[in-house]
Amino acid sequence: VGMIGIVGLTGLRPHQLPLHPDTGEISWHNQISVSAELTDTLDKMVRYDFRERYQSATLALQALTTVITNKNSNNNTNPNTTKTGATLMLGIASSIQPLLPKPRRFRLKPYQVLLYTGVIGLGFAATVFMVNAINEETATDWYNQGETFLELKRYEQALDAYNRAVEIRGEYAPAWQGQGKTLFALKYYEEALNAYDQAIQIEPDYSAAWKGRGKTLEQLERYDGAIKAFNSALELKPNDLDAWISLGNVQVKSKNYFDAIASFDKALKLKPDSYQAWYRRGWALHNLRRYKAAVQSYDRALDYKPNSAEAWYQRGNDLSNLRKYKDAAKSYQQAVQFQPNFYQAWYSWGNTLNQLGKYQEALASFDQAVKLQPKSYQAWYSRGWTLHQVQRYEDALEAYYKAIKLQSKPYQAWYSRGNTFYKLERYKDAIASYQQAVNYKPDYSQAWYSLGNALVKRNQYKKAIAAYDKAVRYQPNYREAIKARERASSELEAQKREQEIGNREQGIGNRE
Repeated sequence: VGMIGIVGLTGLRPHQLPLHPDTGEISWHNQISVSAELTDTLDKMVRYDFRERYQSATLALQALTTVITNKNSNNNTNPNTTKTGATLMLGIASSIQPLLPKPRRFRLKPYQVLLYTGVIGLGFAATVFMVNAINEETATDWYNQGETFLELKRYEQALDAYNRAVEIRGEYAPAWQGQGKTLFALKYYEEALNAYDQAIQIEPDYSAAWKGRGKTLEQLERYDGAIKAFNSALELKPNDLDAWISLGNVQVKSKNYFDAIASFDKALKLKPDSYQAWYRRGWALHNLRRYKAAVQSYDRALDYKPNSAEAWYQRGNDLSNLRKYKDAAKSYQQAVQFQPNFYQAWYSWGNTLNQLGKYQEALASFDQAVKLQPKSYQAWYSRGWTLHQVQRYEDALEAYYKAIKLQSKPYQAWYSRGNTFYKLERYKDAIASYQQAVNYKPDYSQAWYSLGNALVKRNQYKKAIAAYDKAVRYQPNYREAIKARERASSELEAQKREQEIGNREQGIGNRE
């Protein structure tokens, strides 16, 4: 409403009014001469930050009333200025009136009638101009409030402000776009999509709305639609870096890796030092198993953001895939240095250190991993395996037991637990563990082989041979199992001969 007064005073449209280069406030004081009181009042009504404005229409009206009262009591004021200022104040007051709560029935005093009508001295044309401008400026005011609330992440208030803007002016595309952004932030993706569609329907060439639509469809996992939306945004605004990167991200998710790389390359032409473009390009290359090229992309990403834990981590993964374990370990170390709570980096670092035979260091990594994620099956399992390597067998058994409780079919943990029991020469417990492993995974040839070995240790050769048979059935070229079965068969034959000899001797003794 204050903008209406300024427009009425200066004769300029809102877009013609200059802005202060430092504060962003409207610069209008040099366009017309009015009293300091009216100047201050209008300035407060149009502050860039709505929090500095009058907090209600009632307060604004009270301020105008005070200015009018002061004007009427000041006889030294320039008559022309007084007439212009008073006229505008009355007009503004009439514009504020519809924003006030509905009053109870009462009779207005004569001066109140003059104040609220707002037509004295303005003339019919000026009054019509102000009335036509009210909706536009009020909708803009609500929109600006929404933008401020959105920036402050006060999403519910932002949404309310945008809603008020479109209630006043239904064809207000930026307000619909603001609704979309806010609903997206609140994760109301279907509602956000509807808001973006409204903005696009009003302004089909609204590139930001197309981009917002693409991001929303991405969250809804409607990737084909998202790709089309981003392409529409880029047709309207080909140099939109964020749109190219967003398009590439969706293309990765839809497994169009070559297209994704092309999109990231487009982004890099626009901004060669874009960390996100280099990083996401590396991920696309990783998915194509082009690990060396992926490492090179991650290197470029780290040139521009050397403290990126995620880039160091992904670089480590691709170096591991290239079996460059020493370099991979250094990358994981950098990742946890920049992000100490990065569970996956601690876990992967431990695995790489195991590959290097650095079991004590690996154990320290897994200790950190289980602290960060106490319910991680893989971390507890890997910790148990590492403890086994350093011959801390009892601790290894405990770690395996914790892993077993965290997974529904923990055949690998049962198998490794059996190996630890075997090392401790607790063959009965080893047999029970191996049996659990093959119960969960009947084609686990290695577990069948190890079960056979444990049975041999307890001289249960017939059962051992049956276990070896299973191992060979599921892995016909399993040489160790084949040889072990032959040995067990020999032992079984020897056992039978001994039993026969023993039986004969027992029979002779009985006859005597």
